[in-house]
Amino acid sequence: MIAVLVKKLFIFVSISKQIVIMIKTYLLLLLSIFMFSACSSDDDHSGSGTITFEKDEVSILIGEKTRLTPIFDTTTKDKEYRWLSNDPNVVKVDINEDNSADITAIAEGNTIVRIEAVDGTIFAICKINVGKGSISFSNAEETINTNETLELSPIFSDEFLKTKEYEWLNSSTDVADIIVSNNNSITINAKKAGKTTIKIQSKDGTLSASCNINVIIGSVKKWVALGNSITKHSITSFWWGEWGMAATKKENDYIHVLNRSLEVRYNNDISFHAINVAAWERDFKGFNKNSLDNYLAGDEDLIIIRLGENVPSNETVYASYKDELDELVKYLKGKSPKANYIITGNFWTNKRKDAIQKEVAEKHNCIWVTLDHLDTPDNKSTLDTKVFGDDGKWHLISEGGATAPGVANHPGDKGMAGIADAILKSIQ
Repeated sequence: MIAVLVKKLFIFVSISKQIVIMIKTYLLLLLSIFMFSACSSDDDHSGSGTITFEKDEVSILIGEKTRLTPIFDTTTKDKEYRWLSNDPNVVKVDINEDNSADITAIAEGNTIVRIEAVDGTIFAICKINVGKGSISFSNAEETINTNETLELSPIFSDEFLKTKEYEWLNSSTDVADIIVSNNNSITINAKKAGKTTIKIQSKDGTLSASCNINVIIGSVKKWVALGNSITKHSITSFWWGEWGMAATKKENDYIHVLNRSLEVRYNNDISFHAINVAAWERDFKGFNKNSLDNYLAGDEDLIIIRLGENVPSNETVYASYKDELDELVKYLKGKSPKANYIITGNFWTNKRKDAIQKEVAEKHNCIWVTLDHLDTPDNKSTLDTKVFGDDGKWHLISEGGATAPGVANHPGDKGMAGIADAILKSIQ
């Protein structure tokens, strides 16, 4: 009896071992099949070839499209295939005649897109990551001094966004130039005071970011103004002080008002020269530019060209005015190349002269300041205006005789303040 039981137990154990072996064999078979099926492709289990994708994972943004093109071998290219998406709410699959598929991102998320033979013998899969995606800058606005540089790099919400193609736009190339680097960053070269907007955008138009750049004159310790009687007039029988006509006092002309404002802004003492070059306005060729050298040491921070009113208003002069002003600016820049330059318009409205002066300003990256808004009666002096002369006495402008009406047409204290304010605002 005992012998019979032992024999049955032995048979049971043997059968159990065989079952365990069978289970292990089955699991190994499943494991080998799984390993054989890579994330991007699967072989035909019946030995009928392979199908793969170039990439086993693709990242796109909502609204974007990408094309998946399977790679067939000679044994699989003629099979009949179908495409499937694990989550149609994330991506839409549109099948093309060549068995490729256009994948359209619908919503944020992840899914698997699969191509498989209709007979079920072979398939390939690709993981699709769909994100909202964004690019930005650390600051929406940056400030930089003239003649300085600034590195600007976008911030990408997703690493894969760095692989997209981008282009950079600059709204004002006269204010700053940009140099694009290979790593989606740029160097901004500030040329003159002003504002520009720098924008990066993907070439497919899906992403963009902007940064406003303010270029300012960071420091002024020394400046020069070239002008006519509005800038400085010598003492004559009809004018009683060495300053801008027709301010009531020296401290009220635009030169002195502007200098006080600059000293407040930059919190330092500032030296300046006001030079009357009306002779240049009346005779371009006869004017000796070398006469300016005594005022130009090459270390000026700012040079203001405040001219135009005495240039004759006729077509013959206009024909040469641009070239002569161009030569004057070149001469000044040769003597003081590091200075910031401002060219103003005319106090007395003259659209033709202003257009010429503005064109030259833009050519040489000078700041352009229009003044024709000041050509109103309340910004001008009058015959009844009193001027406190260098002789310590008050004088009526009407005492100037035949020239008095012309003097009274010059900017008064209010007009002078308006000129100073317009210039000051241009360099903020």
